[in-house]
Amino acid sequence: MTLTGRTLAIKIDVERYERQVLAGMARTLRDNRGIVQIEVLEAREETVQLTTAAGFRLAQDFGPNLVFRKRLRPLAVPIRR
Repeated sequence: MTLTGRTLAIKIDVERYERQVLAGMARTLRDNRGIVQIEVLEAREETVQLTTAAGFRLAQDFGPNLVFRKRLRPLAVPIRR
């Protein structure tokens, strides 16, 4: 099954295996948009780097949880006249 161009909501809580999970799903993250919440217990900076490399940005940090968001298209802004 291929996931491309979809909006996903992902929660990762794998007790110190965050980097391995992110590495294994790198293509899925790169090819889709949405929200990823990760409980990070160690290697926080490395986890942020892996997630931002897939095009996500850190939206919230409420340690130990990090929330990342990615939008493939910019939000439409209505033009006021």
